Amino acid sequence: MFVTIWSYEVEPEHRLAFEALYGESGPWVELFRASPDYVRTILVIDPVRRNLYTSVDVWKTRAAYELFCDEQAAVYAALDDQGDALTKHETHLGTWQLSPDP
Repeated sequence: MFVTIWSYEVEPEHRLAFEALYGESGPWVELFRASPDYVRTILVIDPVRRNLYTSVDVWKTRAAYELFCDEQAAVYAALDDQGDALTKHETHLGTWQLSPDP
């Protein structure tokens, strides 16, 4: 499995809109679900500073994720623009390969 992780500082007045966009039934997840290689997205919120979020997108492979992003570049960019309007900062924390199951 492959993961890509993002951190967001959301404008306080846009928290609900952000959660709707990036949440389990939001447009990002719906876009990703078009790929059979997408596994899931986990969206977590900082319990103290409630305008800080982290998303973890899980894919079967890095190659599948990269191909999907290339093929869906226009839709991806449009959704990213919507997210930019809701956030103060967005940081890509990195990508990781999950170790194999024992």
